[in-house]
Amino acid sequence: MRNPLLGTLPAAMFRYSSDYAEFVAESLRRSWHIGSGYAERALTTAARAALTPGGGEELLSRFLSGYASYMMEMATVPCIALENTAERIERRAGIAQPPHEIRTVGGKPLMLPIRFAEASQGWAAFAVDSIKAQKALETLPPYGEIFEVLQFSGQALLVVYAVDFRKTDLGAYHEVGVEVWVRPKANPSAFPGTAIIRMSVDGEFSVEGAHAAWNFIKLLAPRMQPTYRDESVTFPVDHDDPNTLAITLPRFGRGRSTDLPIRYYTVKPQEHTAWCVVFRRNTEREGIQFGGDVMVRLGDSKGGNCFCALKGGGRREQCLCVALRDMGLPKAPLANGWAESMTGHVEAPYTVAGRDISAHPLGNTSR
Repeated sequence: MRNPLLGTLPAAMFRYSSDYAEFVAESLRRSWHIGSGYAERALTTAARAALTPGGGEELLSRFLSGYASYMMEMATVPCIALENTAERIERRAGIAQPPHEIRTVGGKPLMLPIRFAEASQGWAAFAVDSIKAQKALETLPPYGEIFEVLQFSGQALLVVYAVDFRKTDLGAYHEVGVEVWVRPKANPSAFPGTAIIRMSVDGEFSVEGAHAAWNFIKLLAPRMQPTYRDESVTFPVDHDDPNTLAITLPRFGRGRSTDLPIRYYTVKPQEHTAWCVVFRRNTEREGIQFGGDVMVRLGDSKGGNCFCALKGGGRREQCLCVALRDMGLPKAPLANGWAESMTGHVEAPYTVAGRDISAHPLGNTSR
């Protein structure tokens, strides 16, 4: 099976009947969960409309909006079920850490998975030259040696994203980052995911917690206050410095998503092997569009508090804005999205690179 986003799937994933049964069961579980959720909301809306004068128009509007969201979520069921099944295969193959772990941050225990109860998120995806994207990845050693960018006719998928975390286990903070779709070089049969080239946050505990939990390198930028407007929001690396990276995203959407898994790759400390981190999110008032009105502002490497001036991991970062400009940014995105309300959790990392997990049956739990 081939897919331009998923790449080549493990050839033997469904070699065993138990693997296929697990995939079918996961698809049915997701379909039932999504369907029952929409049915409950539809009944609630109908009851309210019946008690409200002129509520029929609202009922029709909400029904059509809910039906569109339902169809969009149901279309994702096979891919999401496949990702969830692959994750279970990887964990049961004996190469994964337990999904629940305790890390120590500042002398205090931190339980994984890390939860976030209230947040907003936006992103914009761009097609860029794959060779230049690989070079940008190599500015964060040893990512360039461990991962290779996914190529689509010589192009790579690069994403600039922003998140407003209001209630999480790591506190409240803002985050702006740049990531690219990759797969581990040591195990090209593994599912692709995203690797974060740079990210900055304005919460110091988030810097420490993310490093302890997943070995993410977050750069501390204390002045990242976003500016919200009725139809857009601007996330800057430094709101006091116009010569820094910033992204303006449209706020739109009436859709929702349920338990959507997003795979991130990071590097396991000491061993220098790929770690997989699964980020699971639920959204409401979410929208996705092609070629939206997104504005990316880049610094010129002389800014006082852009990516290149922020310190992380004991070193000064190279200027990513120069690399992004070399890749053609700012320009119109392929697609962009916004979620006004987002909840979910980020799981404990586990190793997938260096072993061909497709050779192990799903039910093999003895390793």
